[in-house]
Amino acid sequence: MTRQATRETELSVGDAVESVADKAGLDTALRAALGARWRSQKLTGKLVEHVPYPGRQHDRWKVDWAVNGTTMRSEVVPRVFSRLAAPPHADEPQPVDSDEDSKESDVDEDVVDEEAGAETEGVPGCVNITHKTLGEVAWTAMPQGLTTSWRDERSWRAVLNWGNDLGNNRPPGAYFERFFPVGMLGSIVTATGDNMRQGRKKPDRAELLQLFGYIMAMSLQDVPGPRAAYWQQDTPPDAIYPGPNLGRFGMTNSRFEEILSALRLCNYTEDDRTADAWVPVREFVGAVNDTWAHAVSPGVYQCVDESMSSWKGLDAKADDGMAHVQKIARKPKGVGAEIMGVSDVETGILMQVELVEGRHSPRAKAYDKDYPKGTAAVLRLTRRWRGAAHVVLGDSAFGSLATTVACKEINGHYFMGVVKTAHSGFPMKHLMGLDSDAMDRGDATTMTTRVRDVDVAALMWYDVGKSKSTDKATGQRKCFVFSAGSTAPGTPHAKRRIQNDGSGGHTIVTKDVPQPLCVNHYYAGAGSIDRHNHLRQGRHSLALELAWDTKCWWHRVFATLLGMCVVNAYLAYCHWHPDGEDMGLKAFTQAVALHLLRGDEAPARRSSASTAEPAASPSRSSPRAPQSPGTNHHIQHLKHHRKYASPTKQRRVGDKGGQAKDPKLTCSVCGKPNAARFYCTDCSTDGGSIVAVCGLGTERDCISRHVQGGD
Repeated sequence: MTRQATRETELSVGDAVESVADKAGLDTALRAALGARWRSQKLTGKLVEHVPYPGRQHDRWKVDWAVNGTTMRSEVVPRVFSRLAAPPHADEPQPVDSDEDSKESDVDEDVVDEEAGAETEGVPGCVNITHKTLGEVAWTAMPQGLTTSWRDERSWRAVLNWGNDLGNNRPPGAYFERFFPVGMLGSIVTATGDNMRQGRKKPDRAELLQLFGYIMAMSLQDVPGPRAAYWQQDTPPDAIYPGPNLGRFGMTNSRFEEILSALRLCNYTEDDRTADAWVPVREFVGAVNDTWAHAVSPGVYQCVDESMSSWKGLDAKADDGMAHVQKIARKPKGVGAEIMGVSDVETGILMQVELVEGRHSPRAKAYDKDYPKGTAAVLRLTRRWRGAAHVVLGDSAFGSLATTVACKEINGHYFMGVVKTAHSGFPMKHLMGLDSDAMDRGDATTMTTRVRDVDVAALMWYDVGKSKSTDKATGQRKCFVFSAGSTAPGTPHAKRRIQNDGSGGHTIVTKDVPQPLCVNHYYAGAGSIDRHNHLRQGRHSLALELAWDTKCWWHRVFATLLGMCVVNAYLAYCHWHPDGEDMGLKAFTQAVALHLLRGDEAPARRSSASTAEPAASPSRSSPRAPQSPGTNHHIQHLKHHRKYASPTKQRRVGDKGGQAKDPKLTCSVCGKPNAARFYCTDCSTDGGSIVAVCGLGTERDCISRHVQGGD
């Protein structure tokens, strides 16, 4: 039997054709009849009718396929089959006469109601369930499970994008700047300055960054009393440790409070607030999302979950209250603004966030009209990577048949999640009603379906055991829906238990519970955002929200987003920096805070040398020539140079208040006069020339050009 070309001009009714089952358009019931390896089985059939499709590249053909003693009619394009020189086997069933007859052979008339189990007679384990938008969904039992995934084995790693080739060996300050929306600084400076009391000095970029450094520093040490205690120099009589003396970095307590009380993220009017209650933070949230999306290209797996910005102040009932306060009892910080987010599982870095704005949101969000809220949120959060074939993991707030189908249809992503309450179209009652006497702990039951050309699997993992002391069942049946993954045996789940030894002591025992591979993958990444939240919140973590007491709700949301930027930078540092695994979150936060407090707006950028130790201070007696490319360059604020360190030289001319001035010099790279606030300690000399450069706040790349070219 010889295969021939399948040109449409050579085909005619009655021709014998051959194809692979997964391309032949078989329905779920007949796929089950072929068994677990149905996808690779070869089928033969006859061309029944030519179906023209005007305007399409290819017409279609109706084909009657021979499947285990019955026939199945499908409509396919010629490229999925090959024409045979010989007719099909003589024992092949005769083709049916009409589409109606074919449909009757697929689904028996005696179909049980969905609530009663919806099992189709003649095909064991087949369940038909009606979904309110997807229509009738036919689920078929897969006794052997899914040995292969519907997704190909293509894989890739997450990538940190710097925008230059200086590598990942950079100080913590550089990582923070990569994840903080530096482009928003100009807007924040302008809005904060406009909100200052009349006649007061407006802040600049350096002061604003220093303000953020003070907030981070306060999160590192809990000082009793008001915030002014952080500026205390002497050791109080009733204290063990000396005062933090944060004033040594140049900003007084009164100036700190003055800028903090006036802090705004953008300019807006009362009319803007009336039209959009979230306008104080909306622009900053968008800038954060853009910054994170450009900073990291995520790996294969992504995780969607909720976070909270803790808030117990005024809500929407007050004029200055938060527009929507959510209460989630299961969260450690369960009252405040709910924030949906998606993270990269490989690194744990948050990639996108969106505020849950409540029913009074002034604008309709994408996909909300056509999909459930959880599904719409997943589509919005992951649409930046449309078509990249990511696998999205979600808990029961997002897991549903609708989410699984929509992710593949709209964004080209696969989905894997837990199903609890959103079980429309899902065989929940069938799986939960299976006889437990025939199952052991760790067993899994699988069913499959095909909805809108999307292959979907439902899995029930039987994680139920018996307590030895009470002989009662422990654990629960857990249902999953997924479009990528295999039910092949995975790594057993090690459950730790404490057992009494009978003599008043106890022993810790470990019991391995079998777990399918797809469940392995889900639980390996489903806690990604939860771990991010643990690093950001809590007394023994970053805890910016605890350090920054405020009655202004958008200050609280900003503190949450600032904390997310710091945690993202820390996770990136741990993942990509050569020595990142050795640094804890507190040490990283301290390094970033010092970077901002000292005015090092642009940190040392090093191409190959280690950043573990700063460059040594230049000798007063020996002038130092400019360094060559690849050499260490340590950047500091000009006010730390000994030429400007004297309090007398820092006084403004004619300023009786004695406020310190910020020295400015001509930039040695771009040549702009009175623009450079920083200098390179390795290329400058104490008694001679000063190699001054512009900072990142100017949005010029003078620092990078200096480091790369030794200018």
